[in-house]
Amino acid sequence: LRVECSEASDGSTIRVALLGEAHQEEIWSASAGVGDDLTTAGLEVLPWSAEEPALYTLVVTLSDEEAGTQDTVAMQIGFRDLGVCLAGRPLVLRGVRRNECDGRSGLAVGLQDMIEDIVWCKRHGVNAVVIEQGAAHARFYDLADQYGLYVIDRASTMYAPGPARDEAIEAAIRRDRAHPSVIAWNVGDVDEE
Repeated sequence: LRVECSEASDGSTIRVALLGEAHQEEIWSASAGVGDDLTTAGLEVLPWSAEEPALYTLVVTLSDEEAGTQDTVAMQIGFRDLGVCLAGRPLVLRGVRRNECDGRSGLAVGLQDMIEDIVWCKRHGVNAVVIEQGAAHARFYDLADQYGLYVIDRASTMYAPGPARDEAIEAAIRRDRAHPSVIAWNVGDVDEE
């Protein structure tokens, strides 16, 4: 686990705490000044997988002596080591393509529709989703983490190859890299050379 602390006023302190699956026990915590990175290894955590999606809560607090706590952010994270094997077993993807579109509401896909899509996938043995036509709603990635679906993410398809597309790809990676469900990024169209 690595936390980068880059922007805040001088004299600020970053405190990081990793909470267990039940959100009651603190597995690890550390503090550092702004500009320092916090790193740890060898944590006793269960690996995240689509079959057993173990999630932990990471709480990051920014504070200083004068103003006290300035901000606190909590997010669900998972730990995985992805390769051709996952947790010692060969990784087999059984997937579908997903467009962020609804017949009734267009591009405004509701939370209940996202949950129904994921439940349908789990019922039918699907463990992977390829995002088509641009990124999915941010909540979809949280649900994939929670329910256990591997996601092949998609960068924006608005740009032709060049600097704008490169920037869109980098933005997609920064946005979704903390999701254990995201295992790869699709960065181009099938018909591109």
